[in-house]
Amino acid sequence: MEYKIDRRSLLKTGAALAATQAVPAWAQDKPLIRMAAVFSDKDIRAEMFNMIIKDNSADFRFEPYYMGSLFKQGTELVALQRDNLEIGNIAPQDISKQMAPWSVLTSAYTFRDANHVLAFFGLHPKLGPIAEWGLELEGKRQIHIDPRTCETSLPGVYAAGDVAGYEGKITLITIGMGEAAIAANNAIARIRGEKVQPKYSTD
Repeated sequence: MEYKIDRRSLLKTGAALAATQAVPAWAQDKPLIRMAAVFSDKDIRAEMFNMIIKDNSADFRFEPYYMGSLFKQGTELVALQRDNLEIGNIAPQDISKQMAPWSVLTSAYTFRDANHVLAFFGLHPKLGPIAEWGLELEGKRQIHIDPRTCETSLPGVYAAGDVAGYEGKITLITIGMGEAAIAANNAIARIRGEKVQPKYSTD
Protein backbone atom coordinates (compact mmCIF):
# COMPACT_ATOMS: atom_id res chain seq x y z
CA MET A 1 0.00 0.00 0.00
CA GLU A 2 1.31 3.44 -0.94
CA TYR A 3 0.93 6.44 1.43
CA LYS A 4 1.00 10.02 0.27
CA ILE A 5 1.64 12.87 2.69
CA ASP A 6 0.94 16.34 1.44
CA ARG A 7 1.95 19.59 3.09
CA ARG A 8 -1.44 20.10 4.79
CA SER A 9 -1.37 16.64 6.39
CA LEU A 10 2.20 17.18 7.55
CA LEU A 11 1.25 20.48 9.22
CA LYS A 12 -1.71 18.88 10.94
CA THR A 13 0.45 16.04 12.21
CA GLY A 14 3.07 18.49 13.48
CA ALA A 15 0.46 20.55 15.28
CA ALA A 16 -1.02 17.46 16.93
CA LEU A 17 2.40 16.31 18.14
CA ALA A 18 3.17 19.77 19.48
CA ALA A 19 -0.13 19.80 21.38
CA THR A 20 0.57 16.45 23.03
CA GLN A 21 3.92 17.76 24.26
CA ALA A 22 2.42 21.05 25.46
CA VAL A 23 -0.12 19.49 27.84
CA PRO A 24 2.41 18.07 30.32
CA ALA A 25 4.43 21.29 30.17
CA TRP A 26 1.32 23.35 30.95
CA ALA A 27 0.48 21.11 33.87
CA GLN A 28 3.97 21.52 35.28
CA ASP A 29 3.71 25.31 34.95
CA LYS A 30 0.93 25.40 37.54
CA PRO A 31 2.21 26.82 40.86
CA LEU A 32 3.20 24.19 43.39
CA ILE A 33 1.54 24.27 46.81
CA ARG A 34 3.33 22.21 49.46
CA MET A 35 1.21 21.37 52.50
CA ALA A 36 2.81 20.05 55.69
CA ALA A 37 1.24 18.69 58.87
CA VAL A 38 2.19 16.48 61.79
CA PHE A 39 -1.17 14.68 61.79
CA SER A 40 -1.92 11.68 59.56
CA ASP A 41 -3.93 11.61 56.35
CA LYS A 42 -6.66 9.84 58.35
CA ASP A 43 -7.02 12.74 60.79
CA ILE A 44 -10.19 14.86 60.59
CA ARG A 45 -8.00 17.90 59.93
CA ALA A 46 -6.73 16.25 56.74
CA GLU A 47 -10.20 16.80 55.32
CA MET A 48 -9.42 20.53 55.29
CA PHE A 49 -6.39 19.83 53.11
CA ASN A 50 -8.49 17.62 50.84
CA MET A 51 -11.08 20.37 50.41
CA ILE A 52 -8.39 22.89 49.47
CA ILE A 53 -6.92 20.47 46.92
CA LYS A 54 -10.29 19.61 45.40
CA ASP A 55 -11.39 23.22 45.01
CA ASN A 56 -8.11 24.50 43.57
CA SER A 57 -6.56 21.60 41.63
CA ALA A 58 -7.38 23.26 38.30
CA ASP A 59 -5.02 26.14 39.06
CA PHE A 60 -2.41 24.62 41.36
CA ARG A 61 -0.38 21.46 41.91
CA PHE A 62 -0.54 20.13 45.44
CA GLU A 63 1.89 18.04 47.43
CA PRO A 64 0.50 17.16 50.88
CA TYR A 65 2.92 15.83 53.48
CA TYR A 66 1.63 14.21 56.66
CA MET A 67 3.14 12.88 59.90
CA GLY A 68 5.92 15.48 59.82
CA SER A 69 7.41 13.81 56.73
CA LEU A 70 8.53 17.11 55.14
CA PHE A 71 9.33 19.28 58.17
CA LYS A 72 9.39 18.23 61.79
CA GLN A 73 7.04 19.93 64.21
CA GLY A 74 8.27 23.34 65.27
CA THR A 75 10.14 24.09 62.04
CA GLU A 76 7.20 24.73 59.70
CA LEU A 77 6.98 28.45 60.45
CA VAL A 78 10.60 29.02 59.44
CA ALA A 79 10.01 26.92 56.32
CA LEU A 80 7.09 29.21 55.40
CA GLN A 81 9.25 32.27 55.92
CA ARG A 82 11.98 30.84 53.69
CA ASP A 83 9.47 30.01 50.93
CA ASN A 84 10.08 26.29 51.37
CA LEU A 85 6.46 25.69 52.30
CA GLU A 86 3.13 27.23 51.27
CA ILE A 87 0.62 25.79 53.77
CA GLY A 88 1.42 24.44 57.20
CA ASN A 89 -0.39 23.29 60.30
CA ILE A 90 1.40 25.55 62.80
CA ALA A 91 1.13 25.09 66.56
CA PRO A 92 0.14 28.30 68.40
CA GLN A 93 3.14 28.02 70.71
CA ASP A 94 5.44 28.19 67.68
CA ILE A 95 3.70 31.37 66.54
CA SER A 96 4.10 32.92 69.99
CA LYS A 97 7.88 32.45 69.89
CA GLN A 98 8.17 34.91 66.99
CA MET A 99 5.19 37.21 67.36
CA ALA A 100 5.15 39.35 70.48
CA PRO A 101 1.60 40.68 69.84
CA TRP A 102 0.27 37.13 69.59
CA SER A 103 -2.26 36.26 72.26
CA VAL A 104 -5.40 34.25 72.81
CA LEU A 105 -7.36 37.25 71.53
CA THR A 106 -5.47 37.41 68.22
CA SER A 107 -4.94 33.72 67.60
CA ALA A 108 -7.97 33.20 65.36
CA TYR A 109 -6.59 35.16 62.42
CA THR A 110 -3.21 36.85 62.21
CA PHE A 111 -2.48 39.12 59.24
CA ARG A 112 0.94 40.06 57.94
CA ASP A 113 -0.33 41.61 54.73
CA ALA A 114 -2.98 41.01 52.09
CA ASN A 115 -1.13 37.96 50.76
CA HIS A 116 -0.46 36.28 54.09
CA VAL A 117 -3.20 35.09 56.42
CA LEU A 118 -2.59 32.65 59.23
CA ALA A 119 -5.77 30.88 60.26
CA PHE A 120 -5.88 28.67 63.32
CA PHE A 121 -8.38 25.90 63.92
CA GLY A 122 -8.47 24.43 67.44
CA LEU A 123 -9.92 21.01 68.07
CA HIS A 124 -8.80 20.46 71.66
CA PRO A 125 -10.24 23.01 74.12
CA LYS A 126 -7.46 23.63 76.63
CA LEU A 127 -7.07 26.82 78.63
CA GLY A 128 -3.29 26.61 78.87
CA PRO A 129 -1.75 29.60 80.71
CA ILE A 130 -5.17 31.28 80.97
CA ALA A 131 -6.02 28.85 83.76
CA GLU A 132 -3.41 30.65 85.88
CA TRP A 133 -4.84 34.14 85.36
CA GLY A 134 -7.03 33.96 88.43
CA LEU A 135 -10.30 33.85 86.49
CA GLU A 136 -13.20 31.83 87.84
CA LEU A 137 -13.46 28.65 85.82
CA GLU A 138 -16.45 26.66 84.65
CA GLY A 139 -15.19 23.12 85.01
CA LYS A 140 -11.63 22.48 83.81
CA ARG A 141 -11.80 23.74 80.23
CA GLN A 142 -13.91 26.87 80.29
CA ILE A 143 -13.88 30.35 81.82
CA HIS A 144 -17.01 31.22 83.75
CA ILE A 145 -18.90 34.21 82.33
CA ASP A 146 -22.11 36.07 82.98
CA PRO A 147 -24.20 35.09 79.91
CA ARG A 148 -25.95 38.49 80.00
CA THR A 149 -22.70 40.39 79.38
CA CYS A 150 -20.07 37.69 78.67
CA GLU A 151 -17.92 39.33 81.35
CA THR A 152 -15.62 37.07 83.37
CA SER A 153 -15.00 37.24 87.11
CA LEU A 154 -12.32 39.84 86.36
CA PRO A 155 -14.07 43.16 85.59
CA GLY A 156 -13.35 44.40 82.09
CA VAL A 157 -12.31 40.98 80.78
CA TYR A 158 -14.76 39.26 78.45
CA ALA A 159 -14.86 35.81 76.88
CA ALA A 160 -16.94 34.21 74.14
CA GLY A 161 -17.13 30.96 72.23
CA ASP A 162 -15.99 27.51 73.36
CA VAL A 163 -13.67 28.98 75.99
CA ALA A 164 -16.61 30.62 77.78
CA GLY A 165 -18.91 28.61 80.01
CA TYR A 166 -21.97 28.90 82.23
CA GLU A 167 -24.75 26.63 83.40
CA GLY A 168 -26.78 25.34 80.47
CA LYS A 169 -24.21 26.45 77.85
CA ILE A 170 -24.56 24.77 74.45
CA THR A 171 -21.26 24.73 72.51
CA LEU A 172 -22.45 25.58 69.01
CA ILE A 173 -20.91 28.01 66.51
CA THR A 174 -24.09 30.08 66.46
CA ILE A 175 -23.97 30.42 70.26
CA GLY A 176 -20.35 31.55 70.08
CA MET A 177 -21.19 34.14 67.43
CA GLY A 178 -23.94 35.56 69.61
CA GLU A 179 -21.64 35.66 72.63
CA ALA A 180 -18.99 37.49 70.62
CA ALA A 181 -21.51 40.22 69.75
CA ILE A 182 -22.63 40.47 73.38
CA ALA A 183 -19.05 40.63 74.64
CA ALA A 184 -18.01 43.28 72.09
CA ASN A 185 -21.07 45.42 72.77
CA ASN A 186 -20.55 45.35 76.55
CA ALA A 187 -16.81 45.96 76.22
CA ILE A 188 -17.45 49.06 74.10
CA ALA A 189 -20.09 50.25 76.56
CA ARG A 190 -17.58 49.87 79.40
CA ILE A 191 -14.86 51.76 77.52
CA ARG A 192 -17.17 54.62 76.51
CA GLY A 193 -19.03 54.69 79.79
CA GLU A 194 -22.40 54.53 78.08
CA LYS A 195 -24.79 51.93 76.77
CA VAL A 196 -24.25 51.11 73.10
CA GLN A 197 -27.09 50.16 70.80
CA PRO A 198 -25.96 48.17 67.74
CA LYS A 199 -26.96 49.58 64.36
CA TYR A 200 -28.49 47.46 61.64
CA SER A 201 -28.01 47.61 57.90
CA THR A 202 -31.81 47.67 57.43
CA ASP A 203 -32.17 50.98 59.30
